Amino acid sequence: MSQTAQQQRLQQRSVFASEINWENPEHVILLAEMGITVVKRDGTILISQDAAKAKHMGLAAEGMLFLQEIAQTFRQPSARELFFPPAAVRITSEQTGLDRILKAAPAQFGKQLGKDLTTLKGKLAYADPPSACTADGLTNIRGNIAVVSRGSCMFVEKARNVEGAGAVAMIVVDNKEGTSFQADVSAFAMSGDPGSNNTAVTIPALFLYDVEGKVLLDAFNRCDDLVVTMGPGQ
Repeated sequence: MSQTAQQQRLQQRSVFASEINWENPEHVILLAEMGITVVKRDGTILISQDAAKAKHMGLAAEGMLFLQEIAQTFRQPSARELFFPPAAVRITSEQTGLDRILKAAPAQFGKQLGKDLTTLKGKLAYADPPSACTADGLTNIRGNIAVVSRGSCMFVEKARNVEGAGAVAMIVVDNKEGTSFQADVSAFAMSGDPGSNNTAVTIPALFLYDVEGKVLLDAFNRCDDLVVTMGPGQ
């Protein structure tokens, strides 16, 4: 593969380290094509690369960049906590008397709640397809807060797609059973594109773990007058 072709490949990127889902078989296959081996042992994920096992030189180079991004992520955990504090989703319904606050994780892209705007209030709409990894078919979310599922593509890609379809905000619900904000011991913020300022996304976005996400979706299915307010955490 020529140097120009390699550069084009790196610009396209198969998967970013900041967006990797270790439970996604497609991501594991992509890493294998880069010559990267993933081993899960006692709750720890061990990764290593043998460039000679990569599908081609371009993927080997992408694998090296992936490992560099992983290392950079672990070097700066405190900075991520400092600039991306926890957020919250308040759900209310006059018909049922519901008034509940769900803890949420923020995004490293888009408008920052509590900074760029205080809160955002609106109605929910399911994205179709749920992953929002393609803009095709996203016709029912215009003017609403889009609810999308985690997985299959980058968080920032989902945000670009739903914003392009007219959504005023995005809430991503975790696709891993049993996760919750209280149980998560590490700081988390939905990542954007490494090396960019993520200015392409202007809507706010929040992430709900499985437990909190199910509360939101249950309320959405039960309450015709459900109102959702996205804002900073306490």
